[in-house]
Amino acid sequence: MALLPPLSPDSLLNRFGPIFSSTNRGLSVKLFGLPGSGKSATLSWILNHPEALAVLTPKSSRCHYLIDLENPPQDQEIQKFISDSTHLPLTIVVDSANLLSAHRSLEQLLASNYHQRRPDLSFIFLFNSFIPNELLAVQSPLLKTPLLEASSFFKFFDQLETVFTMNQWQQILDTRFPRSTFNFISVQSGGLAVLIKTLCLLFHDNPRLPLDSESLSLVPDIGSIFARLLSALPDHQKRLLLPFTTKPQLIDTSPDFKILENFGLISGQGSSSKLFSPIFTCYLAHHQSPQQEIHGFKFSLPLTPGEQSLFNCLYDHLGRIVSRDQVGQAIWHQNWQQKYSDWALDQIVSQLRKKFSSDSDRQRFVTHRGQGFCLLASE
Repeated sequence: MALLPPLSPDSLLNRFGPIFSSTNRGLSVKLFGLPGSGKSATLSWILNHPEALAVLTPKSSRCHYLIDLENPPQDQEIQKFISDSTHLPLTIVVDSANLLSAHRSLEQLLASNYHQRRPDLSFIFLFNSFIPNELLAVQSPLLKTPLLEASSFFKFFDQLETVFTMNQWQQILDTRFPRSTFNFISVQSGGLAVLIKTLCLLFHDNPRLPLDSESLSLVPDIGSIFARLLSALPDHQKRLLLPFTTKPQLIDTSPDFKILENFGLISGQGSSSKLFSPIFTCYLAHHQSPQQEIHGFKFSLPLTPGEQSLFNCLYDHLGRIVSRDQVGQAIWHQNWQQKYSDWALDQIVSQLRKKFSSDSDRQRFVTHRGQGFCLLASE
């Protein structure tokens, strides 16, 4: 697929201009954005296109380095880049910062260099959820408030940005949607970048698909997007969303409501608010039952395809230890050796464990260090 700008030059400048303005002054920034909102992909595109970076960092000699913690570079590689940039100011982008606690050696390396080179070394930390300042230091000493002098939310795309992104996908797919389909995707996506992409691909492959938000809410790929979105929110924020499945709600003034607004999950309209997407509203209506039951196990949220494959694999071997390789094959099938990583598997295991509704069910999901996992039969 062709690599096109994810947003227009004006949008890139409006969204990232203040962020790079802070880092150019030696300040560090924390950027909160929900999974699939496009923050990582957009920032990665900027860092890989010098002409875009030059607009955001005019007259700056600052170097930029991206650390993707899903596929992190070796500590030695990072240290070499920092050492080679000794005479230049440097900004390191950490995606995603809420995983630093799982990479202690990397955190220590970054902290050591930061204290030696501040303000010539600054950071942009990306988060997949909102984490209050008082919890950041608990999660990772590098994230203490004094280091994080600026913060920002990466909101879902607005209408103009959505139209721009859809036009980019039409160009990539070499297609032209009928106006009715184009308008439908524009409204139904709600500006969530990954949903814009998914709907464009869906209607490209299935041009006769009915324009029906209720039916689309049951499509597995879309359900997986929404389940991942919800998994980034604490329970008390999820509960704020449920009343929107029946009617728009009066604007709330609570901090949690404001956070959901800042993400773009809730949009204000006059004296009331609504959820960002009609498909998401239908999805919540279908899944607002507090519990989903599978083989006698109860879950607080729908399982993603990876979590479902993990659970099925363990249930098929009830009472027996299943190796990590066996689990990897169950999740990623014939491509498991290319897609497998310990970090990715541990993330799926962690998310599945969180979704068990009761402590008793959660205790039946046992990790055997160095061996694998086991789902115990009920006593």
